[in-house]
Amino acid sequence: MRACMNNHHEQKNIAVIKLLLKKNGIDVNLGFTRGDAFNIGINPFWNACEHGNTVLVKLLLKAKKIDVNPSLTDGCTALYVAVEHDQTAVVKILLKVKNIDVNRALDNPSDGCHGATPLWKACANGQASMVAMFLKVKGIDVNKACHGISPLKAAHLFGENPKLKSLYKKHDKIIQLLTSCGLSAK
Repeated sequence: MRACMNNHHEQKNIAVIKLLLKKNGIDVNLGFTRGDAFNIGINPFWNACEHGNTVLVKLLLKAKKIDVNPSLTDGCTALYVAVEHDQTAVVKILLKVKNIDVNRALDNPSDGCHGATPLWKACANGQASMVAMFLKVKGIDVNKACHGISPLKAAHLFGENPKLKSLYKKHDKIIQLLTSCGLSAK
């Protein structure tokens, strides 16, 4: 599955990947290592989600034993990285997958996003179309906080900061979406 990992050649390698996926015993969840310091869990599915390769995402989702919730050592899932890199088409695909964990949060206390879920990240980034998609998912936890900051509060904080306001004009739409669900920014 190493052929999946080279983004410059992903489109050329789709035929090769299709052949590999037909082979019994292929481990589609196997990641790659770039040395001990970089053995963090990146696998072909996670990588395709990060880079918005919808063709490869759909292809890998057809694999029998695909883990739709692969994560790095810090808990960053394929869904989270798709949100982080504004891969709306990939997020749309993933939210239709039966076993996708929409509430899984980052788990690295040393960084600034411990506890951030994909919904929280979409709210903080001002990604209104993604937030609207998440709000339609049964079982979404709209109150799961990151460092004590709820998704609604994240949208409010990032949208109201004078230094960030011009960058985050989309936050008003997110605040409206979340408050329409009965949430409060307080």
